[in-house]
Amino acid sequence: MNIKKWIFLSIVCGFMLFLTSCYDLTTSTQIFPDGSCTRTIEFVGIVEDESDIINGPYPIPQDSSWTVTYGDENHPRKSFQKRFRHVSDLNAELADKPDTLLQIHISVQLQKKFRWFNTYFRYQETYHTADPYGLVPINDYLSEEELELYYLHGDTLDLEERLQEWYIHSSIEYYFQQLQTVVDSLNLQDLTAEQLNSKKALLLEMFDKRELNETGDRMVNQHVIEFFGSIMMSGFMTNDQPSPFNHVKMLESLLGTSSVRLMSEQISRIDAEIEQKNRYISSVSDREYTNQVTMPGLILDTNAKELEGSTVRWQFDGNQFFWEDHPMWVESRVVNQWAMIVTGAVCLSLIAGLLFGTILRRRRQI
Repeated sequence: MNIKKWIFLSIVCGFMLFLTSCYDLTTSTQIFPDGSCTRTIEFVGIVEDESDIINGPYPIPQDSSWTVTYGDENHPRKSFQKRFRHVSDLNAELADKPDTLLQIHISVQLQKKFRWFNTYFRYQETYHTADPYGLVPINDYLSEEELELYYLHGDTLDLEERLQEWYIHSSIEYYFQQLQTVVDSLNLQDLTAEQLNSKKALLLEMFDKRELNETGDRMVNQHVIEFFGSIMMSGFMTNDQPSPFNHVKMLESLLGTSSVRLMSEQISRIDAEIEQKNRYISSVSDREYTNQVTMPGLILDTNAKELEGSTVRWQFDGNQFFWEDHPMWVESRVVNQWAMIVTGAVCLSLIAGLLFGTILRRRRQI
């Protein structure tokens, strides 16, 4: 069987085992003329386990300053809402999380420009790159044009194989990077970092340059299939299902040295890290996201596809911000009526002053 198909089927099966909750995420932000805002985070759909939300990829409020409301059996939902004195306070709360925590990184900013008769607002919310590995650029496998088309048409394009290659390469690159750190720290005599890096390059070359057998199927060494596949499956096994893979034995066979046994504890840690990253990838990519913003005044410009009155709306999935930042922005204008009143009053005062002066001059002439 084609190794890519074997790994892909393993991932799909893992997704089916892992995804127990079915919900979509909607965030709503209302911007007020004074720069304050109200933020609402709403989970819509069936949530079988509250931990799926709390431990999920989206940063969820954990303090009592947020108001929490629930739906009913016919309309299951859970929402959080909070008023902020300024958008910068919302941004500070979104950024207040440990760097080691695997969550979606979101930043918001509001620019406000006063121009006497009008005040101009520009709000931007950015979902930053969600790739937990960050070691292999997606552009090594897809061009910018192909990536844009993928965002628009998704799985209808014939890009699946190259996306799988990118995912496999990223996981393996991270795995061997961590192994190399362990080898450096243990100072093993028969396994140096250079030898490990050379073996990684050889394994990736075996993966990339598969030979065809008589039936046309691409074949590779069985150890390579098991090793790549086991790493891909990390994080996609149910909690009560023990992992059928023993990476220590696999690495011992692949690297040809028993020194691998001295790294068993570190290998278990690396497996756990990859498991966590794969769960994160699954949770991020298999969600539908809706972000809507209500601005003060008249909407002037936006990169949103939906506009209704003073509200704009973006709908997207996790792929939209998985490999690169996904900025969403909107600009609006508020007419400063008080400035018009003041200007009118000043103009009337000037006109009245001119008329009064003219009348006085004529009386003096008489």
